[in-house]
Amino acid sequence: SIGGTDTNTGLFTGSDIIGFATGGSERLRIDASGNVILGSDNVKLQIGASQDLYLWHNGSTGNSNISNVTGDLYIQGNNGSGTAVNQIAIKSNAAVELNYQGSKTAWTTGTGFNIKGGNTAAQTELQIYGNEGRDAEILLAADDGDDNADYWKIISSSDNSFYLQNYTGGSYATNIKATGNAGVEVYFNGSKKFETTNDGVLMNGHTNYQDNQKARFGASNDIAIFHDGSHSYIEGYNTGS
Repeated sequence: SIGGTDTNTGLFTGSDIIGFATGGSERLRIDASGNVILGSDNVKLQIGASQDLYLWHNGSTGNSNISNVTGDLYIQGNNGSGTAVNQIAIKSNAAVELNYQGSKTAWTTGTGFNIKGGNTAAQTELQIYGNEGRDAEILLAADDGDDNADYWKIISSSDNSFYLQNYTGGSYATNIKATGNAGVEVYFNGSKKFETTNDGVLMNGHTNYQDNQKARFGASNDIAIFHDGSHSYIEGYNTGS
């Protein structure tokens, strides 16, 4: 090695490489392609006066790590004008923030995840796209998702319909189906009970009213049918036969 009195520590050369060793072991080399190589697992590239930031590969877990132990960690990108702006911010013991053109648009919280549009002149949107011929779905699960009844789906289907579905029975069943430029259907335990049509609504089952609640007909509520708890009535409110 090229060094001082410590013969097993210093700089060495080989076939088109330059290396550095300490304690008789290679720690770093620059190869013929100019790559800088730290060739051992668990060896850290440490940056900062107190080794605040380091890059390393964990040989036990097989995972690679970027570790920051002082302050926040930022990943920056070009803002289009040659200036570096924050794209990802990892806050110390707090949120992870995603930025668009330097403005925070999404971030983690103690209760979940928030989004906010970076363009204050536009609406904030969460966009989910299904692949060609496939649906776009949002799956919701309450109470740790440990029971079938905890699960619900919101679906934008490739059949041009929107669905709200539940998993209570062990398979997804539709509660509401809405089709573009067509009807809305409402289901009870998998059976369709109500739907809108081009000339009104279609019922499949009984329509029940509590006492003193009236079924009214006519543009001016001209006639009503109801039960007051003791007697049944048909009332006419306006003139006519």
